[in-house]
Amino acid sequence: FINGYLPSLLLSILYYFIPPLMLFLTKFEGYPSKSTQERKTCGKVYLFIVANSFFLVTYGTLISLLSEAIDSPREIPGLLASAVASQVKCLICF
Repeated sequence: FINGYLPSLLLSILYYFIPPLMLFLTKFEGYPSKSTQERKTCGKVYLFIVANSFFLVTYGTLISLLSEAIDSPREIPGLLASAVASQVKCLICF
């Protein structure tokens, strides 16, 4: 339960609060119309979800592979592939 469903549950809860937060922050940027605020908010939410889901989930695995990547830079694509493959359970559950 803790390794399988809890991370997905926490990500879902986080993603629930992101759009209202981004809309709140976009209103302070000074866009005059509501439609412009909503378009800018959608872009920010999209970038957040892509960055959080892909890059930050694999971040912990990449840190452990950093020494191997420094020793053999040609193996970086293979290391990235193995890092994503090891985190696929979290991404599939989400």
